Amino acid sequence: MDGEAPDAELDRHLRVLQIVSLGLLSGVFTFCAVVVLVFASASGTPAPAAPAATVSSSGFELPAVGLALCLAAIPASFVVKGVLFRGGAGATGGEVAGQLKRFRAGTIVATAICEGSAFALLVLVMLGGAAHAAWAAGVLIPLAGMILHFPTREKFEAMGPTLRSPN
Repeated sequence: MDGEAPDAELDRHLRVLQIVSLGLLSGVFTFCAVVVLVFASASGTPAPAAPAATVSSSGFELPAVGLALCLAAIPASFVVKGVLFRGGAGATGGEVAGQLKRFRAGTIVATAICEGSAFALLVLVMLGGAAHAAWAAGVLIPLAGMILHFPTREKFEAMGPTLRSPN
């Protein structure tokens, strides 16, 4: 195997992983646009009575629960990603293929955790009604987490040594 083959393989896998990550990001942006359009179209009509589901039994509003999920998802995503990076290291050794599998799994799962919390917040904001639309700004928290997990060569190389031929 020549010195360029691992780099070309790594670039190909990183490109696919970047496309997957952008797909996850675009889902959040699309759903956020739907929420904005729902609230914008409802702004000209009188607001219906707030549904009973907007307040929990303890008095917290549902969007606050969604924001708490978003805040908890960021550190959880980094913990899970770290566990997946370290998991299986003994079985695959230092091979690039094993590192790529762990990097791919950790990145997708961590990004999906952030995406799920963003969707949860937006759904809870929609359930809360137009009066709670400002809570939707909390979606920036999981979006920041998704951007922090975006796959790059530097993040892959930070996992540990890769199989490279010395130049």
